[in-house]
Amino acid sequence: MNQAVDLATLPIPTMRGERPAITIPVSYVEKGLEACKFALVGRLDLKNVKIEDIKAEIAREWGLEATVRVSPLGKDYVMVRFSNEDDFKTVWYGGPWYLSK
Repeated sequence: MNQAVDLATLPIPTMRGERPAITIPVSYVEKGLEACKFALVGRLDLKNVKIEDIKAEIAREWGLEATVRVSPLGKDYVMVRFSNEDDFKTVWYGGPWYLSK
């Protein structure tokens, strides 16, 4: 899901010594923390499986109440974001999990 970004809202880069740096507003950090409050990161072989197949197997295996969002992070890592704390706890405390796809 690509969203347009107003470049005027982005932090102004500065230099810290010889390295570029930005200051991230606290409100942005808090927004990011809230978005990942019920998230887990796992590793899967993404070379032979599609994200849609992973979502379908998660729905079958985990029996969750709400939907989950699965996002590839690169290097075969995925982030699974749950809509509620109960689903998050079901998966966190119910593992280890081995997806067969």
